Amino acid sequence: MQIDLGNNGTGGDLYFGWQQRVTATAPQEKVFVTNKSGAEKTVFDHTKGFVLDLTSLKTGWQQKETMIWQWNQSTSQMMSSPGADWSRGFSVFVGLGKDADGQPLNALWNQSGAGVWDALTHLAPQLAGAPSPTQVPILKVAGVQDRSHNSRSWCYPLLTVTNWIEKPASMSAPAPVIDTGVPVQPMPAPAPAMQQPAPMPATPQPIAQPATGDDADMFI
Repeated sequence: MQIDLGNNGTGGDLYFGWQQRVTATAPQEKVFVTNKSGAEKTVFDHTKGFVLDLTSLKTGWQQKETMIWQWNQSTSQMMSSPGADWSRGFSVFVGLGKDADGQPLNALWNQSGAGVWDALTHLAPQLAGAPSPTQVPILKVAGVQDRSHNSRSWCYPLLTVTNWIEKPASMSAPAPVIDTGVPVQPMPAPAPAMQQPAPMPATPQPIAQPATGDDADMFI
């Protein structure tokens, strides 16, 4: 699957992310949050689902201190880690349904770390079952998986594809450039062989069907 990064639609500089621990700006754990640049975070009600624009997905490495990104040339091949203080991550355009005025609410999910990478690793096999290249998956959270390694612990959402719909019109316009204030370094050559993610707990993968009715009407 050859894919590139994009962002667009109502929501402007709205950002979306996974929060596994309580913070000063969002006193809840194991939740998805949204926020605009410089604004407080708001917990996102994910129970109705959200969609990913897979044509916008980028994977790569982010440097923890500087927040600089190095993007892979393709999602099909992971480059070698640039260093010990870099974390795997991704960027993808997300459709969150409609706002209070009934307008499409879209955001950019741009995040690195073990939690979000494990979430993508869990989701990836389900994305291979896309009924059509023009469709996007509706995701829901089936639960939260806790993990640990040595002295580190983290958790990730078990993202499950429940349906597929045609890409909403609000996610189909040409993507504007968004200045996140974080520099992006030139991409180095990819590693000779694809780097495999850490082993994941076995979880049955559901077979999603094309959406109809309420699911399809949630996103415009």
